[in-house]
Amino acid sequence: MNRTDLDGLGYRGKTVVMTGGASGIGEAAARLLGELGASVHIADIVEPKVECASFTRVDLADPASVSAAVAQLAKLGPIDFLLPVAGVPPHAVGALTCMLINYAGTRQFTEALLPRLRDGGTVCLITSTAARSWQHHLAENLEIVALDPLEVRGFYEAHPDKLRDGYSPSTELLTVWIHQAAIGLAEERHSRLNGIAPCATG
Repeated sequence: MNRTDLDGLGYRGKTVVMTGGASGIGEAAARLLGELGASVHIADIVEPKVECASFTRVDLADPASVSAAVAQLAKLGPIDFLLPVAGVPPHAVGALTCMLINYAGTRQFTEALLPRLRDGGTVCLITSTAARSWQHHLAENLEIVALDPLEVRGFYEAHPDKLRDGYSPSTELLTVWIHQAAIGLAEERHSRLNGIAPCATG
């Protein structure tokens, strides 16, 4: 199918800001969005190979890096689609860094750019089927979601037993935060905030 046949999806001429566009699902999404006519702006820790409108380096585990990246991306003007889809497994970076990238940094990045989201725009984040136990840990998850993202590192340094593998709790927290943030965004901005939980196969 010719990509122009998919114009009805609504990406042509739209501004997309995303994390994780240098590899994996994010890279595939960035490539497809570009083919669909979107102006794709990628924030990642490494420069992407896929063609994009701009690249902003960011380390989601470092709040100062996130703030600097947001300040740069805020200059773009209104954002139509915000796709913070970066994520890492704990065996690659360790449990705490996994938590900081997948939840704290991603939430900081998303919340900071929400004011730049056009009314009626869309935010989409990726969680995981590893978040399926979020309700079983709801009291703890709500306690941590109530913290500022900048307080997350200190919380887990003080309570390392609650970190578990870093990955499952990070996806649970992101899921709980999405539930909370989506309501306010819909009411205040007529915008959508969604979470997708891909299932690994094979």
